[in-house]
Amino acid sequence: MMLRIIWQIKAALQVKPDREIYEHVIRDLDVPPRRIAFFDDTWVNVQAAREFGIVAFEVDGIMELETQLQGLGVLQGGLPPTIGRSMKTSVELSPR
Repeated sequence: MMLRIIWQIKAALQVKPDREIYEHVIRDLDVPPRRIAFFDDTWVNVQAAREFGIVAFEVDGIMELETQLQGLGVLQGGLPPTIGRSMKTSVELSPR
């Protein structure tokens, strides 16, 4: 697998765990939910994403995010320094 998209929610009309935000991400990425990996530091948001069929992980900090991305095979090495500690990320998973 390879990392195709990193999608960050900076400002949105909807907030997690409202249904609309997950529906928006799925529509915006235009891929099946099972091809989206979602990372958040709040369990309720992870659970909500999973209800939509999104592959979701609870992470506590940038190191856990890197570990999960490496485990999925979408990241070799570390994350770019521009990805901050509080970033909420959805990643589209694509086969090579």
